[in-house]
Amino acid sequence: MQQQGKEGGSYVSITGLLERVRADLPLGQMVHTETFSLFEAMSAVELGNEKMDAAMSGSCKSADELIQEGVAPVEGLTPAQLLLIMERLLVMEVCVHLVAHGACASPLQMPRAIDGC
Repeated sequence: MQQQGKEGGSYVSITGLLERVRADLPLGQMVHTETFSLFEAMSAVELGNEKMDAAMSGSCKSADELIQEGVAPVEGLTPAQLLLIMERLLVMEVCVHLVAHGACASPLQMPRAIDGC
């Protein structure tokens, strides 16, 4: 049955179908198309990939763009500023690995823990 969407478009609700399938689905199974591969889906998760990285969006700019706009200066930095940048990059790298290996639930937890050292 077609329904009217909030923005004027129409759609066919499949909520009932999904609820019936879910009721018959054994624990640990999922609904997917024939061409879906869980291995390929997990292999595709990578930082910076707009399709897979939740933090990325079409509005993110590249490092080169930020440097050209002067938002990310690369000249005239003091040694203390360079050290701070390197430290923050190292913290981000550690966070990615700890979250990926399940040692930390959220990347937001790790910088606070390291800052407290």
